[in-house]
Amino acid sequence: MRTALGGKGRKHKKGIEEMQRGLTSQHKTLGLKNAALLRGLFEKYEDGDVSVRQVNDIFDHLENLQKRQVRAIADWKKRFHASNGKTVNGKATEAHVH
Repeated sequence: MRTALGGKGRKHKKGIEEMQRGLTSQHKTLGLKNAALLRGLFEKYEDGDVSVRQVNDIFDHLENLQKRQVRAIADWKKRFHASNGKTVNGKATEAHVH
C-alpha cells in the first residue's frame, strides 16, 4: 500500500546472523572501551590522583550498569513471550518460524 501511495516500503529485514554479528561487535567495542577506562583509572590510582574508594565506586557503577542491562534484556524477553503466548520452559517454541 505504501508503494502505491508513493511512500517508502519496509526496510529489508536483517538476518539473524547479521543481528548477532552486530551485537557481538557492539559488545566487544564496549568491552574494549571499559578496559581502556579501567587502565586509565589504574594509572590515576598509581599516580595518587584517585583513591581506592573512587576506584571501587567505578567498579560498583559498572556492575550496576551491567545488572540494569541484564534486567532490561529479561524484560524484553518477558514481553516477547507474553506477546506470542507460545513458550516452553521460558523459551519460545518454533510456532512462529517465518
